[in-house]
Amino acid sequence: MTNTLISLVRRCTDDLMFRITTRKNAPVSLEGGKVMFRFTSCLAVLVVVFGGSASASATTVSYTGAELLSLPEVSFPTRSPAVQGDSLRFEAGDQIYEILIRWDLFEPGSPSLSGDPVRIEVLADLTRQSSDWDALITLWDGTKAIGAGLYDNWGGGVQDWVTTSDGVHGTQPVSENIRSSGSLFSIGQSGQFALEFELTESGSQVLASGAGASLQYSTSALDLSQGLAVLVFMQHEWEQLDVNSIRVTMIPEPSTLILALFALTLLPLWRRR
Repeated sequence: MTNTLISLVRRCTDDLMFRITTRKNAPVSLEGGKVMFRFTSCLAVLVVVFGGSASASATTVSYTGAELLSLPEVSFPTRSPAVQGDSLRFEAGDQIYEILIRWDLFEPGSPSLSGDPVRIEVLADLTRQSSDWDALITLWDGTKAIGAGLYDNWGGGVQDWVTTSDGVHGTQPVSENIRSSGSLFSIGQSGQFALEFELTESGSQVLASGAGASLQYSTSALDLSQGLAVLVFMQHEWEQLDVNSIRVTMIPEPSTLILALFALTLLPLWRRR
């Protein structure tokens, strides 16, 4: 599909250059106007094609734990982390469900959920630093938080997590406690925790994997009128972890490609003018 778009755009620009070259001596009142019409038409197509392709492509950002400290969109609502090489270490806190990291992804009202699904993927590399260890990662719309927890319980595994938060602390989950057992890495060892979210106006899909386990569930839609953020928190105040890196991939509304193809179908009509 991408090659087809490139071919059509090249054909458009080649036609434009040919007409400008062959008619450069024509009277401005007639031929110049036609060339300018074709120029603006092709320019509109190029804007739609490349603008649509940019909107459809994935945006991936990846940072080490230490790099998160310098990002203006990242805050640390409760515990102040210490830098350990490229990682951030969070020692024990004093309250349950403390939000350790808040990473604001979108401004209020953006993106829209009225079109195609918005997909967001989060991949965190974490180090376990305590025997009791329950790391939680969610998307948060200012009120509701959806995601999953990576647990040492049952030998290790993942559990769904649907709750509310004020951006500083979470609350007891209101989910149905969907669990998948695996084998959590030992104290001092690192592992990856991956989450994939598909957000629509009618609901949200969550896929989580880590510690050799995975689960998938559906829940009600998020309200992006207040924005959207990633929250990283621990279940209990005595739990400790290192955040080695976090990668976020965002794939907003790819339906703009349809507009690009529609615009390209109008090229033959423009050529006949």
